[in-house]
Amino acid sequence: MIDPATGRLTFVLPGVVLGPELSRQAFLDTPYGASCPVGVRNEPWCSFALLGVPWEGHIFNGHIYFRRSRLEFMNWAISFQDPSIADLSEADMVPLYDTILDRILRPGWPQRKFPWGSISTGYDRKADSSMITVRYDDSAGNPGCLGMLAVMLGRSA
Repeated sequence: MIDPATGRLTFVLPGVVLGPELSRQAFLDTPYGASCPVGVRNEPWCSFALLGVPWEGHIFNGHIYFRRSRLEFMNWAISFQDPSIADLSEADMVPLYDTILDRILRPGWPQRKFPWGSISTGYDRKADSSMITVRYDDSAGNPGCLGMLAVMLGRSA
């Protein structure tokens, strides 16, 4: 569940509520957070993989990205191990993600922009991957994906 008022995501994660107020240390201080593998560590950026998370009737895999101690954004995709998507291509996943978000956010938020940030869906043709992205505080110059591109290239953002 995504709370449009706060940007908090509620899953069945013991002791963890993902939202703009979650710090890296607070995440790592939970037993669940301490067990999550590091995805990318190129300080000030660090990401963690959240695997096999049940949400909205599907099994999701996610990556949450911290810049220093602040949660900046997260990407979520339905796991390939979820049998409900066996016949869907990655490009076909975006309409499914849009349907999930429309159901959660209801018709009042078609633009998916909020005081705390934004939620979007997308398909990357080069990588053949699709996802839901939650960004916090877009209006404050959050580097988001550009920042992660810099991390992947070994530069600071």
